[in-house]
Amino acid sequence: MIARYNNISLALGAPGIILQIAGYVMAQNPAQQQVGFLVQLGGTALLIAGLAMYAKAKGRSPAWGLMGFLSLIGLIVLACLKDETVNARREYETPPPVPPFGAPPPPLPPSGGPPPLPKDRG
Repeated sequence: MIARYNNISLALGAPGIILQIAGYVMAQNPAQQQVGFLVQLGGTALLIAGLAMYAKAKGRSPAWGLMGFLSLIGLIVLACLKDETVNARREYETPPPVPPFGAPPPPLPPSGGPPPLPKDRG
């Protein structure tokens, strides 16, 4: 998991969920119904942005952030997705094996071009 995107997702997603809950509570009061709806809408936007960053942290497309429309269910779905950055990181970070001291160097890969011309000894 990419830590930078994961930290951003937490900074956006947690307030998003809190604002969704607060907006829901506010919308129960008829006098604050419109304000509650706007707070819920803002919370949903933050949650979508946070889940998009969480998806990027897992090596997925940011379009997975649209799961924010499902609120906590979307978060659970994203949390269950496999982390795709694990395999990519392993391939990138695994150094090639080092030959023991005194061993001949490994053969060069074929160049794909024509063989060199023989030198004239005349």
